[in-house]
Amino acid sequence: MSKITVYGPTGGPLENSAETFVKNLIFNNDEGYWKQGSGDSCFEVDGCEEKLIFFLMNRMSFLLCNIQIM
Repeated sequence: MSKITVYGPTGGPLENSAETFVKNLIFNNDEGYWKQGSGDSCFEVDGCEEKLIFFLMNRMSFLLCNIQIM
């Protein structure tokens, strides 16, 4: 299983985050959580040359960006 690292809006990497943590991060945090720090989050997977970055657009939607790492 590949190592997954999650960076939340307040920073700090969380490695090998459980599926329940990821679901909670996306679905159970309110707008106030996403307005902290940078306001975005990122998923990185070891061995993958891309990152998934997401931003809260409004109370009900996220903008997802797939960025290739060079």
